[in-house]
Amino acid sequence: MQCRAVRPGTARRQQHPGHPDRWRALRLRFRRPQGARAARPLVLPCRAELGCPAALRRRAAPRGERPRLELHDPARQHHVERRDRRCGPAIRHASGTRRHHLHRFRGRRAPAQRQRDVDQRDVRGGRARSDHRGLERHARRGIRREALARHAGRARCAVERSLHGESAHRRDVSLGRDPRREIARPVSPPVRVAVVGAGAIAQVAHLPVLRKLPGVEVSAICDNDVSKAQALAARFEVKDTFDDIEEVLRHSHSDAVAICTPNHLHEIHAVAALAAGCHVLCERPLALTLAGVERVLQASEKYGKRVMVGMNHRFRSDVQAVRGFLAGGDLGVLQAIRSGWYTFQPSRQQLGWRLRRQEAGGGAFLDLGLQLLDLGLWLAGWPAPKRVAAHMVGQSKDSVEGMATALVVCENGVSISMDVSWRHLGAAERFWFDLVGTKGSATVQPLRVFKEAHGTVVDATPTGATGRETPFAQSYRAEWTYFLAVIKGDVNAPPPRDQLALHRVLDAVYRSADEGRDVLL
Repeated sequence: MQCRAVRPGTARRQQHPGHPDRWRALRLRFRRPQGARAARPLVLPCRAELGCPAALRRRAAPRGERPRLELHDPARQHHVERRDRRCGPAIRHASGTRRHHLHRFRGRRAPAQRQRDVDQRDVRGGRARSDHRGLERHARRGIRREALARHAGRARCAVERSLHGESAHRRDVSLGRDPRREIARPVSPPVRVAVVGAGAIAQVAHLPVLRKLPGVEVSAICDNDVSKAQALAARFEVKDTFDDIEEVLRHSHSDAVAICTPNHLHEIHAVAALAAGCHVLCERPLALTLAGVERVLQASEKYGKRVMVGMNHRFRSDVQAVRGFLAGGDLGVLQAIRSGWYTFQPSRQQLGWRLRRQEAGGGAFLDLGLQLLDLGLWLAGWPAPKRVAAHMVGQSKDSVEGMATALVVCENGVSISMDVSWRHLGAAERFWFDLVGTKGSATVQPLRVFKEAHGTVVDATPTGATGRETPFAQSYRAEWTYFLAVIKGDVNAPPPRDQLALHRVLDAVYRSADEGRDVLL
């Protein structure tokens, strides 16, 4: 397509519609070659100056203006310009200070010309040539990139300042900050736990739970039977085994020790572990005598380490629910607790040290009844016992009881009864724990809660999904979770001085059974 300029002498004039005294601005006419398709109107985003074809050439746009395509003759003064929308002459001269202004910008500063990275074209002799204007174009792009970089930098700094202020309140939540600018925080090492004693309670309770707890590493297993310790170590993927607790405390670099040895060794092993700088989780009982319990507590205070007794029934989910009902007053004032536990133990030849009173300290009541007594006194708020009565079967000076019944009456009127047996010949193990209050009652395993409302009994048992764990496994997992929180300082637990009150009642139970009378406390 060729572009032809219309000379002033031959330009056709047309009257502006609606304005007889106005003339339409001179405009360009385009001539298409014969046989070509009809060309669409060409709109030039520029101004055009009249000139002869021989004088057509490119003129560089002044700095600060938008590049435009001009057809001009510098020797002539006739111009064709874009017309504004005001009433006035159709043709305005290019000279003057207001030639860049439109009507709506009168009295304001002229808007800045947009800089666009477009190719400029020269029209010479009817042909067009691309001129990329390399240095100028790259300079313009460099300015734009620099401005964008400054803008992005300011935005990024503002966002980082905002995130830094927010992270002061939420230090444990990642807010998407640049990981290269994050301050590296040391990862806390796992808590190393040594298990002393490879008996039944370590095999079925402690080691399975410790293996699954996050942030815990079983550092060693100790037992006087090395082959048993090595078998358990291979089963639970423990590296070190020992047959002496002194070697464990010296070489295993443990943070805590689980005491699962026979009852008469609990006091000795707990004090040794506390003196070595380890926290202690000791299976019940903490000691065989009241004086032994006092010595362990004094060692804990002396060496600044925590000691805890493994009363796992406190951590059962159903027991925690009952405790909530008691604390909320839904059951009224607690009046009585009725509990029992029947199990079947193997023949007496297989019980070993548990049948020797000097090593075990007691039989079925110390094994089963002590947990029920602790749970009853704990839920009742540790009332002061006033009278204890007990009867045992199979007890002698050197042997332990296989069955026992005990009743503890407290000063506030609460009574706690316990019935235990190692020789239950029945379909399955039996366990019950019932609480009676002035407004309701509750049962543990299974959890049932009943209250009185408007003269009728209402079932207030909480409903919801239950886990797959047995109450036994769940209680030990919760117990270890609590103990780890205590030694890390996340929970401020008081020293277990309630064990002193518990052992006073325990001594009264055995004294009542030995003497055949009630014991007043």
